[in-house]
Amino acid sequence: MSEDICGGHCLVTVCNEAFMPGCLTMIASFLEHNAWYQGDILVLGDDILPASVKMLERLDKRITVRGLDDEYRAALTKAQIENPRRRVMFSALQAFGLYGYDRVLFCDSDLLICADLRDVFAREADLLVAPDGPNLRGNGRSRTTCNEAPIDAPEGVLRDTFNSGFVMIGSALRTPETYGRLLDFLSDDFWQEGGVRLHDQAVLNIVLEGRQEMLGVEYNFLLGHVGDTQAKYQGALSDVKVFHFNCLQKPWAKDFDAAGEAAVIYGYRAWRAHYVRTQEALGYKKFNGAQHLRRELIKTHLFLLCPNNSGSTFLSKAIGTSRHVWDLYREGQHMLGFKGPNTRVNGQLIWAGEDAGFAEYRDASNFNWPHNQKVWYFQATADSIDASVFFTKAPPFIAYAQSLDRHFDNAKFLMMIRNPYAMYEGIVRRRAALDQGPNYVHNLRVAAIHVMRCFDLQRKNQALFKDKSVFFTYEEMCAMPDQVAARIMDFVPELDDLDLDQTLFIKGRYSERLRNMNADQIGALTPQQLEVANEVFDHDLIAHFGYQSIMAPVRA
Repeated sequence: MSEDICGGHCLVTVCNEAFMPGCLTMIASFLEHNAWYQGDILVLGDDILPASVKMLERLDKRITVRGLDDEYRAALTKAQIENPRRRVMFSALQAFGLYGYDRVLFCDSDLLICADLRDVFAREADLLVAPDGPNLRGNGRSRTTCNEAPIDAPEGVLRDTFNSGFVMIGSALRTPETYGRLLDFLSDDFWQEGGVRLHDQAVLNIVLEGRQEMLGVEYNFLLGHVGDTQAKYQGALSDVKVFHFNCLQKPWAKDFDAAGEAAVIYGYRAWRAHYVRTQEALGYKKFNGAQHLRRELIKTHLFLLCPNNSGSTFLSKAIGTSRHVWDLYREGQHMLGFKGPNTRVNGQLIWAGEDAGFAEYRDASNFNWPHNQKVWYFQATADSIDASVFFTKAPPFIAYAQSLDRHFDNAKFLMMIRNPYAMYEGIVRRRAALDQGPNYVHNLRVAAIHVMRCFDLQRKNQALFKDKSVFFTYEEMCAMPDQVAARIMDFVPELDDLDLDQTLFIKGRYSERLRNMNADQIGALTPQQLEVANEVFDHDLIAHFGYQSIMAPVRA
């Protein structure tokens, strides 16, 4: 390797706490496959915690963590971009303000580098990029909204559009003039148009139109457009140089769904392998159940009984951070090999709403618990080989808690419930089947029936397991996280390090502390949705849990 390619380079990425697992893995995978690299590594981000900064520095001494630069901040202020999440979405533009390098490679934190990239650093092009989704499909992007448009659209389109997650920038484009043009565009009327998305990707495609040179899709294999990407790529998956998890959920999310397309499965397994090696290198080794978990190690089987859309994801992730816990990377019902009904097949968010589907969960003969216990133990992980609590959750557990109690030694239950209107809104908002249409009111009723059946099941569970459970509401957990954590630790003394007042990455989408979102969700219900809910809701039942009915406004 010649000396001139080894110097004057910078690898730069943007990160926050939510993306820290991805950032660490991306950088580690780059270094593993590019041992020749001697350049700088820069991580940009304003809300990176000191502990994460230390992890990055421990990963490689060349890594520097820096906040957003002054020019970038000033441009955001001028453009009146105040939303914290949106302010971050233009951060890649700062790579064009790094003037002191020969070559700068910008990589999103959700990439996995699988190959030597010296050929990319060696090329003299001003801007090396790879196709985005519309380009893969033979289309362009509208100059008005940057949304996908036919290449021959009458209003004219951007051609050869590119994804901004993997960008090699030559020195000719890293100048104060170019950086100024990019930042000035943030104040353009373009952003006032409806439907504009993509943020830094839109800016780069518009301002730098015609300056790009295309790499093959193997340099930015878009798993969020996996079908289109595979249609363009003729090679083996083992020859892909960079996988990009540009999908809604990220591979470090416990509920990441790697089922389906072969490329997604391959990319996810490769990412997990790199992630595990990175954690081990940092001294955070996870012990796996296949090698280390024996039945006699488990002193307590702890199950969370909580309906869906009720805060169980945050609680389960918090419990999973305890060094005393063996837990699963997704819900127990969704683990590979689980034998019994599950919400991917039977009902999704309204599994108790229809009689036939609900009966499937109530029929004990549909489950094979000795087998499921082996499946769960085999796939569990723990931070300590001495962990003695096995924990898992799934919303339908509330329908067959008695079976869990019968089949698992020293079974204990955490029971939680949430305001039924907030739960109902979460289902209505997320269920594609509830689109406005001829069955809309029926589907609203099914969602409301589901909520009430969950409440009825939880009331029965309270009575059945009074001596082997602790009960609290979502609202109590949000308002008094320390007190609820203390109650749980008193109930399960092994969990002496439980912390409910921490920032956690939730559902692969956002990272934040626990907060009560009821007001926002209940406020989003329409009068019609409230009216249907109140026709179905058992108001004595919801009062049992301390909740009050919310009446819909009287129609004129």
